[in-house]
Amino acid sequence: MFSNNKVRHSEFLYQLILVIVALALAALWGVIALLSLAERDFTLERALSQLEITAITLADFNELAEQAGRDNPQAINDSRTDAIWRALLQYPAASIWVTSEGEVLGGMPAAPDTDMIKVEEARAGFTVHAALPRAEALADWQQALRQRIIITAVISLAFLILTYFLTRALKQRATIEREAARMHERNEQLTRYRQELEDTVTLRTSELSTANERLEQELRERKQAEKTLREHDAMLSAVTRSAGLLLSTHQHEEAINAVLELIGQTVSVARVQLLSLKPDPQGRILAHIDNEWHTPGQDTFINTPEFQNFGISDHYPKTAMQIVGGSTVEFSVDEMPSARREAYRHAGMHNFLMVPVEVEDKYWGAIVFIDSASEKRKWNWAETDTLNTLANLIGVSMTRARYVQELADANTIVQNSPTILYRLKGIPSFPLIYISHNITKFNHEPDSLDNSTEWIESLVMEEDRENVKSAMARMMEPAVEGASIEFRLKTGENSFRWVENRYTPVRDSEGRLIEVEGIIIDVTERKAAEDKIATLARTDALTGLANRATFTERLRQAYAATKRGAKPFAILFMDLDHFKTINDTLGHPAGDQLLREVSARLQDCTRDTDLVARLGGDEFAILQTEINEPENAGTLAQSLLKSIIRPYTLGDSEVHVTTSIGICPFTQGSTGPDSMLSQADLALYRAKDEGRNQYRFHSSDLDDQVMERSAMGEELRLALEREEFFLAYQPQVSMKDGNVVGLEALARWRHPTSGNPRRQHHQVRTGRRDRPPAGGPFPVHARSVSRELRYPAIHPGG
Repeated sequence: MFSNNKVRHSEFLYQLILVIVALALAALWGVIALLSLAERDFTLERALSQLEITAITLADFNELAEQAGRDNPQAINDSRTDAIWRALLQYPAASIWVTSEGEVLGGMPAAPDTDMIKVEEARAGFTVHAALPRAEALADWQQALRQRIIITAVISLAFLILTYFLTRALKQRATIEREAARMHERNEQLTRYRQELEDTVTLRTSELSTANERLEQELRERKQAEKTLREHDAMLSAVTRSAGLLLSTHQHEEAINAVLELIGQTVSVARVQLLSLKPDPQGRILAHIDNEWHTPGQDTFINTPEFQNFGISDHYPKTAMQIVGGSTVEFSVDEMPSARREAYRHAGMHNFLMVPVEVEDKYWGAIVFIDSASEKRKWNWAETDTLNTLANLIGVSMTRARYVQELADANTIVQNSPTILYRLKGIPSFPLIYISHNITKFNHEPDSLDNSTEWIESLVMEEDRENVKSAMARMMEPAVEGASIEFRLKTGENSFRWVENRYTPVRDSEGRLIEVEGIIIDVTERKAAEDKIATLARTDALTGLANRATFTERLRQAYAATKRGAKPFAILFMDLDHFKTINDTLGHPAGDQLLREVSARLQDCTRDTDLVARLGGDEFAILQTEINEPENAGTLAQSLLKSIIRPYTLGDSEVHVTTSIGICPFTQGSTGPDSMLSQADLALYRAKDEGRNQYRFHSSDLDDQVMERSAMGEELRLALEREEFFLAYQPQVSMKDGNVVGLEALARWRHPTSGNPRRQHHQVRTGRRDRPPAGGPFPVHARSVSRELRYPAIHPGG
């Protein structure tokens, strides 16, 4: 009777759990519904209150504007429009307008067929209207409602899953209790039979003996059933704890080991192994021990070759097909091949239970429970059923671990890549709502940029900020699609990297910008390569000087600038005398070394504003800019001749080389850069024809002027060194009364070949083109001479 009551109690408990869960879920959903409706009403009331405040504020502002600008209606309209726009910045989706006697004074009225929340604020002479779409006011509420429904659905599902397992366990327990009740009733019947048999003991001794044996068997079965029930309860508890371990930690390997230990101790086995089954190239199914637990004193087999990566058909030939087929299999060591049997017995492995494990709905491997008892163990249905549930849990946890690892690997790939991912909110300030962590590679912290509206100032060099801001601003236009822009990304106080920003707008069904998604790619190396290619295209590979194309381009620019009023320039065309002889005798490497050293000397003789170019072979050209007169080109040519003629060391040889130079300065009669090049080339050939190691202008008159000027400069320098100047005083007489009013001190030059000075002479200043008088001395202004030759002025008494 007691057993029957216990069974009924179990059934009542099962039904009670179902009712409680159903009521709890219904109550939960009811509370969620009531809370959501209350929150909706509150959201609408808050939106209405904010619109009323906005309307009142605009009405107050409009009254103040009308009082302040009674004589200026335009000012009132401007103030009213400005106030409306300020309000719209706070509520972009709202419609705000002001009316007076049915006429709209400002703002944009709401569409009449739109579901709106509307408020009005009437004042003397006008009314302020404000309207907000009900959908816009409830947008946040709807988002929260969706999230609340999802969370509640997840919780409900969890309750249902838990109820399912709990009711299933209770059903199993009720079944066992029914069996126990029947056993109990049978035991009572046997007791009555025994009493009857005792009365006729002498007549039915054999029958009594048989009945006693049957009774003892039933008692053993009852005890076994009770033991099974206790073990089942313990296993259910262990499975529940295992589920918590497997699904609540990210340390999957540690959780698996803990579960194997817990289950192994619960089912009282010596060893539990988690095997993965994989085919080898020959088609055999190999078993690999991924995890193992064993009782103290046992050896681990994870690193034992004999029990690791073994063929299923080699060790378990009789049950191999069942194992590979994904069935739950139990067998003993006696069913193994004789060659393997002794090794398993020596290791204390006698009885086996293999439970299949599925991962992502595919057969992956098995959990092996190994008993060390020599007698064959009989696994009951409660054990195998519970252990199958455990195997399913392990399979689910492995699937989850794979998914988590894939996410972690994907995140690692993103963080280790030079490509930065980001997302901007689609409002005019474009706040940065996400940026990948690998921005730290560029010395920026993601946390400092989170929700920042000043990310352009933080990331972009000042020179590129306006371009980036303009590109972002264009995203607000509905028709604009994705684009890219290059800018310099700051990596420090004065350092940067070139990056390419590729971005795409994310719009809703009406074309409104929701977000801007983009990637930032480091293109510094590409930019450097492009610059290098551009440099190589404009320079000579052997000497590093400008090439013919660069020289021609700069020549055209200089010609155009001079035509517009800039200072004149000159072209110096030159090549090395007898360079072919050096190439033929010393070899091309020596010739290349000579060209490089000549290039260096040419650069040493010129200014930074001049351009030195190698046109090919041993031909060079110099673009001398900002010259005052053609003589400046001659001075540079003389300096080049002196520099080039110095000896060169090429390997073990000392070489002397000279150069011939043709010069064409810009004049008002120049017809173009190409003709100037031709004239310089002709002057070069004239220099070669007249003996080499000299320079020539493109006209003989310029040659004479420059030569005479060069000779005069040399004579003046020698005259200062030899003190050939002396002072002479010339009186200054007033034309009114004939009185001497002053003296003019003049420096006279006693020329070594022209003799003593005479009274009749010409005054010559250095820098003018006056030729000295033939056959006599000539005066020179002392300060002019000293300034030109950079010597101190000559004073009287010297």
